[in-house]
Amino acid sequence: MRTLFRALFLHCLLTLPAMAAGQMVASNPWIREAPPGVSMWAGFVSLKNTSEKPVALVRASSPAFHMVEMHRSVVENGVARMREQERIVIPAGQTVALKPGGYHLMLMHARQPIRAGVSVPITLSFDNGQSLRLTFPVKRGQ
Repeated sequence: MRTLFRALFLHCLLTLPAMAAGQMVASNPWIREAPPGVSMWAGFVSLKNTSEKPVALVRASSPAFHMVEMHRSVVENGVARMREQERIVIPAGQTVALKPGGYHLMLMHARQPIRAGVSVPITLSFDNGQSLRLTFPVKRGQ
């Protein structure tokens, strides 16, 4: 319980400056647990742009993974594929959800065991100079 309280308190402290500045706010970050032996995971989060100009997510990084890329799932000729994205634009005053079947973070080659119940730090960097340091809990299913 104490760990949960600390995590929630830290999350509030990290997102408060973004809210006050009227820029990017993140909510509901999570990572889908992968089957044993898999070296890639998918991360999801909702990004709200509270500014009056479009803002783009241009980079994601984590000390828990060797590589983090931004991807989008698409269906071409009935076949689902992933396409790496250089940027994900969040229009002014809108929310873009990184979610299963759409935009997501591709987390590759973990430096530590990744399983349900652990949390992973990920930093999101935007083209307006803002960065959000978030904690992504790993969840089973969903």
